[in-house]
Amino acid sequence: MKPVKREQLAEALQRLEAKFSQGVRNVLIVEDDDRQRESIRHLLENEDVRITAVRNAAAALEQLRKITFDCMVMDLNLPDLSAPSC
Repeated sequence: MKPVKREQLAEALQRLEAKFSQGVRNVLIVEDDDRQRESIRHLLENEDVRITAVRNAAAALEQLRKITFDCMVMDLNLPDLSAPSC
């Protein structure tokens, strides 16, 4: 919220810098189809990427409670959770 104190701004910039300079990125893949999940894993595999792959929304929520992910790739038609239709 404005106005922002200089200290708050500096702290926010330091957090951003730390996030961008981290070596390994954590990626969560949420896909119920085994083949699709492994295909996505294969596409994203890299020495700088740590992948956690789960098969449903419940397992994804469990992981999200434990780990902060940089990115999540998610099937929008999971059996235990659906995205709202447009």
